[in-house]
Amino acid sequence: MAGLRPDARFRPDGRFDDPRQLTETLLGHLLPVVARPARYLGGELGAGRPGWRPDGANLLLAFPDAYEIGTSHTGLRILYSRLAGHPDVAVDLAFTPWPDLEERMRAAGLPLFGLQSRRPARQFDLLGFSLAYELCYTNLLTMIDLTGIPLLAAERGEGDPLVVAGGACTLNPAVVGPFLDLAFLGDGEQTVRDIADAVVAWKRAGGSRAELCERLAGLEGAWRPGVGPVTARVLPDLNRFPLPDVFVPMIEAVHDRLSLEVMRGCARGCRFCQAGMVSRPVRERDVAPLVAAADHGTRQGGWDELSLLSLSSSDYSALREITGRIRARLDGRRVNLVLPSLRLDSVGDDLFSEVSREAPASFTFAPEAGSQRLRDVVNKQLTESEILGTARQAFAAGAKRLKLYFMIGLPTETETDLDAILDLLQQVV
Repeated sequence: MAGLRPDARFRPDGRFDDPRQLTETLLGHLLPVVARPARYLGGELGAGRPGWRPDGANLLLAFPDAYEIGTSHTGLRILYSRLAGHPDVAVDLAFTPWPDLEERMRAAGLPLFGLQSRRPARQFDLLGFSLAYELCYTNLLTMIDLTGIPLLAAERGEGDPLVVAGGACTLNPAVVGPFLDLAFLGDGEQTVRDIADAVVAWKRAGGSRAELCERLAGLEGAWRPGVGPVTARVLPDLNRFPLPDVFVPMIEAVHDRLSLEVMRGCARGCRFCQAGMVSRPVRERDVAPLVAAADHGTRQGGWDELSLLSLSSSDYSALREITGRIRARLDGRRVNLVLPSLRLDSVGDDLFSEVSREAPASFTFAPEAGSQRLRDVVNKQLTESEILGTARQAFAAGAKRLKLYFMIGLPTETETDLDAILDLLQQVV
């Protein structure tokens, strides 16, 4: 592995094995001189004090991107909620430090740490990374390096935590396989609890690191080099698992709203879409618990915006029912309901007026290509008349903005296809 020189590795200062010393240095010397220090304070609404479990599982959920992005991630909040209620588990969070703090951490010998516990990451039994997109690969390496444990899984030994990962980017696990002890493919709600139970049983049995790896390798969806094909874990019924608890970041997140996942998967079959393929089959949540979660979450978290989340929200079969019931439940609270990822061919005037009742909203659509020819190539089954008709409906319902997604570089693309994007936008304007 080129570029992994031993002399370039981060060596943490042993003084910071004591959380009190780590906290004193962080608060007293580093945070006063970096941008947005609240990224590293902890104490978020909804975050528990993890304590420590000498005879239980101590797990660190790591998101390899900035705090504002990671705290917006619904998958991370789901995993955190699933573990926070486990009686034998201490769970904490970690995000990639911004470069200004990373530089100072390296200079001071301060290791990556849990946000709430201020424990060095290498003291946890297991580090679990959420790999949601390819651009986080390098941040994964940064975070592992900041722990002080070996980057390569083959070089880790007794006393080093296991490093595992899940998320969309583990569906091709060989890409990051050399740096992971294990990867877990597919839905994570049950897997993360199974991992916790396995760590607790291993800890109480006094097993070796290799024995823990063997225990986890036996779980459904587990992958490690040399085991052959693995089937991703699929939860047939999302309603068996509660929606995540309220979690309010210390600073404004990228998606500063309450997000409720109404549906997982997509049946459309667009040829360019990774998410629509890896999250199959389509599974919907029931309306009643979503309405209750909308009421509770906006009251407890104080959000003035609520998002119904899925790959294609307008394909949720009970969308009109749920928007009506949420609007009735939140009446007078001035909470704006937003629907990301709407299909241009599956919304109507009634839906636009429902979600725009409190304040004129913005809407997001994805024509993907400007020309009909190229939309047909990628199986995006939309006509120009449908795109323009939906734009008229949105503006008539009070929308002030439309966001339109297009892709450049699609197979068979020509200059004419690119010019068609400009022509279509001009017609929308």
